[in-house]
Amino acid sequence: MIVITTPSGLIGHQVLENLLDSGEALRVISRDPCGIPASARERVQVIEGSHGDPAVVDAAFAGADAVFWLAPPDPRAESVDAAYVGFTRPAAEAFKRHSVRRVVGISAVGRGTPWAAHAGYVTGSLAWTT
Repeated sequence: MIVITTPSGLIGHQVLENLLDSGEALRVISRDPCGIPASARERVQVIEGSHGDPAVVDAAFAGADAVFWLAPPDPRAESVDAAYVGFTRPAAEAFKRHSVRRVVGISAVGRGTPWAAHAGYVTGSLAWTT
């Protein structure tokens, strides 16, 4: 079982489309399943809610072998820690609890944000794109 977060987002929908014909059982987490094309919704199990919600990720990761994890940017967050670590903490705990073996994680620092200059190696790549 592969779980995909953000299945209607810019990256997540591409992951979903690429995996639909893989033969793997797929489960998606979506706040609004209507954002997923009907042809895809019919072929996956949908867990409705936010993947920042501990109950949602606990249900979604049960029996999962792999997870595509994307922490969405939150321009209203108090800090980078709150935006990424706080959002991801419930998932990290659920990964352990459900013995998820593989996680592919995508994050976004956000070019032009106050914390972009303090993003370690990512800072270098952001500088080249301005």
